[in-house]
Amino acid sequence: MKLRKNLITPLINKQLRKVAGIVVAILFSAFLVIGWTPITWAQFSFPEASTVDPRQPPSDVRRLGLIEVAPVNFENETILTVASPTVIDRNDPQGNIPVEVRVQQIEANLRRVIAYDPKWRSQSGRKYDTAFDPKTLRVFTAIQNGLTTIYATDKYRSQPQILLTVTPTDAEYQGLKIPELAQRWEKILQQELYKALVRRLPEKFPEQLRVALQIAVLMLTASLIFWVLQRLLRKHRKFLKLEESQENHESLAKADLKSRSTNFHQSVFLGTLHHKFNLQKQLDINSFLIWLLFWAQIGIWLVGLMFIFYQFPETETIAVGIVAFPILLLIVWFVTGFLNRLTNIMIDRFAEAWQSSNLTAADVATRKYLRVTTITKALKGLKVFLLYLTAILIILDRFNVPITSVLALGAVIAFAVSLASQNLIRDLVNGCLILLEDQYAIGDIIAVDNVAGFVENLNLRITQIRNADGEFITIPNSQINRVSNLTRTWSRANVAITIAYDSDVNFALQVIRDVAQQLFAESEWQNLLVEPPEVLGIDSVSHAGLLVRIWFKTKPLEQWKVSREFNRRIQIALADKGIKIGKPQQEISMKDRQILMSQFSDRENGKPV
Repeated sequence: MKLRKNLITPLINKQLRKVAGIVVAILFSAFLVIGWTPITWAQFSFPEASTVDPRQPPSDVRRLGLIEVAPVNFENETILTVASPTVIDRNDPQGNIPVEVRVQQIEANLRRVIAYDPKWRSQSGRKYDTAFDPKTLRVFTAIQNGLTTIYATDKYRSQPQILLTVTPTDAEYQGLKIPELAQRWEKILQQELYKALVRRLPEKFPEQLRVALQIAVLMLTASLIFWVLQRLLRKHRKFLKLEESQENHESLAKADLKSRSTNFHQSVFLGTLHHKFNLQKQLDINSFLIWLLFWAQIGIWLVGLMFIFYQFPETETIAVGIVAFPILLLIVWFVTGFLNRLTNIMIDRFAEAWQSSNLTAADVATRKYLRVTTITKALKGLKVFLLYLTAILIILDRFNVPITSVLALGAVIAFAVSLASQNLIRDLVNGCLILLEDQYAIGDIIAVDNVAGFVENLNLRITQIRNADGEFITIPNSQINRVSNLTRTWSRANVAITIAYDSDVNFALQVIRDVAQQLFAESEWQNLLVEPPEVLGIDSVSHAGLLVRIWFKTKPLEQWKVSREFNRRIQIALADKGIKIGKPQQEISMKDRQILMSQFSDRENGKPV
């Protein structure tokens, strides 16, 4: 028996520690909720600013000409609406009672009816522990000092409790006579007070506890299911990341390590960009589902705690506090994040539809893809800014901060910032024009002033390119006044060959045409050329020789590859046909041969010339 006790006691202590941990966590959550909750829980309002205009009514009071009305809240619900004569200045009511003061008195009277009796003991035999007996509770109306007053009493109370007085202002606002209005309010108060007292009966606690435990079990079960789903999605995300990394390594392994030029970098980039785009869409959907499950867990815990607290009258105010601020705040951020990710998917879908459509027939597929990728990236950045700005304004509105004042202040600050950062404004404006006019996109090769390279990143503020030496260069968009796009729709290989001055021109031109036509006839190179090559002829005559110019109209990014191959072939062909490459020549002539000879003679003898 002693051994059994020694074995059971540690288990009981362990379970008690777990229960204590859960209770501490719930109490800590309740403390946070209470800390977040405004003082006026039942009215769902937030504290007013310290500088309140006494000539304006409080936020929960409506002024209707000569009367002001306000709601009476009981058990976190509005049950009545009372009225009083308008008080122009709260600091000087001039004998009138402000309607909010009257509401506070009525609510205090109602709370006295359902308050716990400190003298109650479970051994006393009473089945209720409140000030009034729910079974014998009676709400009635009586005339006292000429005023229609509603009271509450029970079988064991000698002195009834005053609840409220029905005034002529109340009857005027409700459009009823005072006895009719008193009768209506009497029924409402009888029903609401009875329900509140019954909820506080000690015999109701086991049922309330059972419902709370059922909600807690459902919370834990749903949270566990969502946690398992998140684990599965994270594993799938790791698989996608690994696939993306392997794709990058395979793309680099296929390339010739000796030819890592700008053309190589661009070809590798375009070869993997489409696959990365598809992987990125899958990653976005995966991240969206993980994010959605995470917020579902938070929502389950908050809603579950709200219902658990709502089961007990003592903690019902905490449940209302959860609704009043934390849940509403989380809903705002959840909806913002949801719209952010949903619009990401919609933008990707739109980009995919745009890319596969024929609305822009003049653009080739590669060009259209580059433009779609660039505009998609810029739209996502702008969308994030607008969504979260809207969320911040909504939250400020919940704090009773005037949105118009915030926007006006923001306009003033924006104006001041624009004066201090005019270059930034020009960057953004020029970035918008670059995107709208499709001057260039990610994946193009451009030349800006003395800088040329491959566009790796483009947004509304900057353009980032990498040149042939591997340097990563950032250019503010405001500094891009003139840009040359070397890969827009199609490209051109502009090849110039200088042959010797004394060469047979017709024969040399025929050799060059033959080499160009032979290159075009091969399927490997014909796929890179848009049109047959064009030998323009003798472009210039100089002391270096005869300059022959050839044009190759190629697909974007292929001009350098074509020109290198043509240069290799033309060197072999010219050497085989005995045609010499032009060399710079210079002829010096002297009118007096004797002066020239004497100068050379003096130089040989060491004399200065």
